[in-house]
Amino acid sequence: MKPIIKVEFTKFIYDEKITYNKRSYTVPFANSLLDFICMNIKELLTSIDITNISQLDNLFNKDSMLIAKIFYADEIKRQLQNSDLSNTDKNKRIKKILDIIENKQKLFSTIIHFCFLLNDDKYSYERQLDKLIFICNKLGYSLEQPRYSYSITTNNIPLSTNLKLDNITETTLNEFDKEYLKFKQTNHSTVNHYENIIYTCESVDELFCIEMLKIFERKYKVLRCKNCGKLFVPARKSDALYCDRNSPQNETMSCKRFASQQPQGVSQLYKKIYMKKSVRAKRHKDDFTITNEFEKWKTQVDKKRADYNKGVITADEFEKWLLDNDK
Repeated sequence: MKPIIKVEFTKFIYDEKITYNKRSYTVPFANSLLDFICMNIKELLTSIDITNISQLDNLFNKDSMLIAKIFYADEIKRQLQNSDLSNTDKNKRIKKILDIIENKQKLFSTIIHFCFLLNDDKYSYERQLDKLIFICNKLGYSLEQPRYSYSITTNNIPLSTNLKLDNITETTLNEFDKEYLKFKQTNHSTVNHYENIIYTCESVDELFCIEMLKIFERKYKVLRCKNCGKLFVPARKSDALYCDRNSPQNETMSCKRFASQQPQGVSQLYKKIYMKKSVRAKRHKDDFTITNEFEKWKTQVDKKRADYNKGVITADEFEKWLLDNDK
């Protein structure tokens, strides 16, 4: 039996709700999928003890393992419980499952990199969808869209009781129309804003598809945290550098908080050089050569800074470029 999860999105609310086996998890937008993509498969492989099935429950109970737990943990457990298999065969089958996960991670990561991390261009929903379909076709991957339903979340909608479809007439529908207009007059601020959309996903591919479409729809971005290196969707600032996951250096604080307490390094160097060049250009605003060089440098440094923020280049590489072009 296929695992089935329900993913619920509410308009203007950043978090999403994932429901599986009658349990609900409220998580930051797309975080569970991105945790799955960034999961360390080699570390997972070394953590699985084929002689101890019960340890799988603890292993997959980590928040970052939610999607792996839902779609793959039962299959791994089934192989471990197969008394007809030798330990060698069990290892081979588990390795095969983990290889499938790793290939899925590489696929999703490549698509996300192409759609979000390759450049800073801002595209319309249609253009972003076009890019997604293009890269999927190039990779031979078919998008699978899940079933969905709409849910009304307001308690003010008048309901009809004991209404039979056979008794509905033109007069009934006209009454409904008047009732609707009256309802909207008192609830005008909720026009088209009171709907939840619930998607029923039967595979990690369906989850990936709907998360990507929702990111496009909400004009969100996918970025790579400069501290932990994992992908995340920023809640507010579209140019955020750090995510809200636990920092690998100190699990008592988030990456964002940990980074705020560290020396600024290359960011401070960038600001220092920028201010020096900006002051020089203002001081010599009638000198075309100086102002033109500053504008050219700004274009170049904006691209380098974007590459640094997305993890395309390292802090050392960015620092070297800044120093080499500090003339």
